[in-house]
Amino acid sequence: MEILRYIRLPKLLSALVVCLLMGTLCSCEEVIGSAEEFKVKEKTLLVYMIANNNLSSNATSNLSAIRNGYLPDEDKGNIVVYYHVPNQNPLLLNVLKEKSGKALIDTVYRFPSRNSATKESLKSAMNVTATLFPSNEYGLILWSHGTGWLPVGYYENPVGESTSANAPALENGTYTQSGRTNETDPYAHMIKMATDGQSGAPVRSFGSDSGKEMELKDIVAGLPYKLSFIIFDACLMGGVEVAYELKDSTDYLLFSPAEILASGFPYSKIMEHIFATPTDLESVAKEYYNFYNEQPATSRYATISLVKTSELEKVAEVAKEVFSANREKISSLDVSSVQRYYRGSKHWFYDLGDFIEKIATPQQLQSFVEALDDAVLYKATTQNFFDIVMTKYSGLSTYIPNPADKVLAEYYRTLKWNEACEMIKEDDPVESPS
Repeated sequence: MEILRYIRLPKLLSALVVCLLMGTLCSCEEVIGSAEEFKVKEKTLLVYMIANNNLSSNATSNLSAIRNGYLPDEDKGNIVVYYHVPNQNPLLLNVLKEKSGKALIDTVYRFPSRNSATKESLKSAMNVTATLFPSNEYGLILWSHGTGWLPVGYYENPVGESTSANAPALENGTYTQSGRTNETDPYAHMIKMATDGQSGAPVRSFGSDSGKEMELKDIVAGLPYKLSFIIFDACLMGGVEVAYELKDSTDYLLFSPAEILASGFPYSKIMEHIFATPTDLESVAKEYYNFYNEQPATSRYATISLVKTSELEKVAEVAKEVFSANREKISSLDVSSVQRYYRGSKHWFYDLGDFIEKIATPQQLQSFVEALDDAVLYKATTQNFFDIVMTKYSGLSTYIPNPADKVLAEYYRTLKWNEACEMIKEDDPVESPS
């Protein structure tokens, strides 16, 4: 870290303020910073970096980019970073601009040793942020590995039962005894999807800290107050399942249905748009797309979508009508004809709009497109994403039921999206692995 500044509050003030406002301070936690930080600001952004894994160098680079980019004036807002890298307890950092114009990284809170990939840690970080940086509006960037809505461990161990050599795995629709897929991925070094080099554990739903991860429902449970927006700097989070699960937790979502390169968002370019009045998330999305679209061909890969969550109920309502009237078409659909966002044998992420187009009547499709267009405010994709040719792009991914996958079907039924649209019904037949 290039510049750190430490300003201690009197111990009594530290304990009194946090204990009174939060009631969560333990003896091993410490507040650091100036009393000015308790002044109400217009907007606070929390960047929650789970980088106690193989992404630590990218976290350092992104933090530097934040410091070197646009920083809001004192009254306009706060940039706060929850920063957890290997061999260090988590820190809460305030990236700010002094009156002289000099950019600084101010450590304002030290957390005790803990795993950051838990709902309790996320909630704690958000509560501390709200206490130390009271604001009229809050936004959140979730920064780490990601595998969308999938249950814990499923990405690397598809049946989700065990990682032992005797555990069956689903590869190309067929159960084997390989335990994990163990695919050779030539692009692993470029994306936020590689195996956790710190612990040797596979990356999972969101986050990766010493083999621990958060499922989608953990994220929701870890949000103690509603946010104006959530940005996922993590792979494969741009699914309708993710969006619907979070629709009551935030007004807007910005994410990628496909993977995200390890370099992440161009932080030096996006902060000015985040702290615009009102927040200009469309420009954030355009900065992301333009950044990658201007890269050399070997790195020109990006998908990005901006979703207005209040419109998602209508999307689910129309989708339910489509699914109810076309169940036979779903079961007989050749999924290889649907635009995919996955690579290798990870057959869980397809384009939502293309899927509906394949099974709906023209009238049903028109109604769905209208609803989806109201929800997806901006979308952009490069022509290719590694070996994926992007011929269709609706802005959201979806799972397509596989009757051979009992474990995933049972889990999918518990998601709010499926509860709303009934893509997989309780009485739908599924097959157990042989």
